[in-house]
Amino acid sequence: MVSTRPWLLLSYAWSLDSLGQLADAAAALQNIEPLLKQQGDSEILSGLVTAFKGVQARGQGEVSKASTLIKQGLQQLPKDDSWFRAMILLNLGVTYFVADNFAEAQKVLPDVTKLCQKAGVADPAIAPLYLQAQFLALRGQIDNAIALCQQGINLATERDCLSTYAGVLVKVAMGELLRECNQLESAAQHLSASIERGIQAQQPGVMMGYITLARVLMAQGETQAAWQAIWAAEQCQPWLWPTILSVAACKARLHLAQGNLESAIAWAEDSGLSVDDELRYSFTDRLLCGSELDYLTLARVLLVRGKSAKISEPYLDNAMRLLSRLYDFAKAGGRKARVMEILILQALGWQAYGDIEQALSILEVALNLPHQGNYVRISVDEGQPMMELLRHAASRGINPKYISRLLAAFGAVNKETSATVELLIEPLSDRELEVLRYLATGLSNHASADKLFVSLATVKWHARKIYSKLNVSNRTQAVHQARELGILK
Repeated sequence: MVSTRPWLLLSYAWSLDSLGQLADAAAALQNIEPLLKQQGDSEILSGLVTAFKGVQARGQGEVSKASTLIKQGLQQLPKDDSWFRAMILLNLGVTYFVADNFAEAQKVLPDVTKLCQKAGVADPAIAPLYLQAQFLALRGQIDNAIALCQQGINLATERDCLSTYAGVLVKVAMGELLRECNQLESAAQHLSASIERGIQAQQPGVMMGYITLARVLMAQGETQAAWQAIWAAEQCQPWLWPTILSVAACKARLHLAQGNLESAIAWAEDSGLSVDDELRYSFTDRLLCGSELDYLTLARVLLVRGKSAKISEPYLDNAMRLLSRLYDFAKAGGRKARVMEILILQALGWQAYGDIEQALSILEVALNLPHQGNYVRISVDEGQPMMELLRHAASRGINPKYISRLLAAFGAVNKETSATVELLIEPLSDRELEVLRYLATGLSNHASADKLFVSLATVKWHARKIYSKLNVSNRTQAVHQARELGILK
């Protein structure tokens, strides 16, 4: 039945493509074209089929071909068809986003919101807001990015769209922005909510939520919970924007943060990435490897490896050569936040060489780059070597206000990870109270997850947060402490 109905076939092809089943989607597409002339509305259908070919090309890393096909599809649609024109324009905007073509994206994304409002739909109107937000965050405008995400969240809340595709992703985007600003608890709340809603509605953005949550938890010193989030991400449908670390790269960075250089090196060697590769902003295919973020992760591994290597081994030199190439690449693309990140890594490289003067000179350039908003984790996530370098910079009077904020963030990390808290320093959230009550009944984590309609990893994450806030290490102690404090009766 489906094979003789082109509209159903097109919907089927879109579904297959979203699941990563590209060959099956292409086969379904081939079956549509002979049926087009039989349709009374073949003009619309032809436009959508052409645009879908562009979406498939984008999934295979052929961005130029993708944008050409999507534009052709748009031209085939009637001018008064607001709904389908909005959908195709949105996919054109996504194509520009994947290529980090900010100038072209700005020409189409605002129109998507207008067309969606005209058509009376909310979900597609949210997507351009978080796409524009991520463009701005990369260009040193994180406050404006947060404002756009909040606008999207407000719209999603008003229209009951928080569990839709765009509703889930705008919360993930907000979580990532707040993570960078070091607003870790707020970031975790947005991410936890997006993950729960995404799981319930079977949305594809859950992987990005878990990856970002893992980075938040690591920043909070919750190492075990961070790994649980990563393991949960590995079970998700592969779906990733180029502004989010891949699962494998995130694992490599967690290994580095824990001092597990051997595992980080294994990732670098297994990745197939090389210092001399042609650099790309995004992934070339659905394998989710080879983006600018992956090469930045490779540079980090080489830097750390170079510190412990013999003088004759070239790891540190290779790291600096890669960073030099990445700097030129990011600067040419106008990605100011990435330029700042690369300069920070270069400063750490000079520190590893033992040239503190050059390290401080590069760091000063990084910290003095014009930007709007609090870029904090970009420095603080580099750990002890970065803190030492910032202290050197502070003693030289380099950008004192900014460095004071960064050093204060290091202090907050140390405070969060200490085990000296005697009382409950932070109240439990409503969701944590709900999880705690189930823990007190003796239900297993699996059973609690079923009761709450969330994943097992989400329950474990909430449990870890409960243990941390109550200053305990297991379920029995948590229940006892909660009763002592009057939280449970």
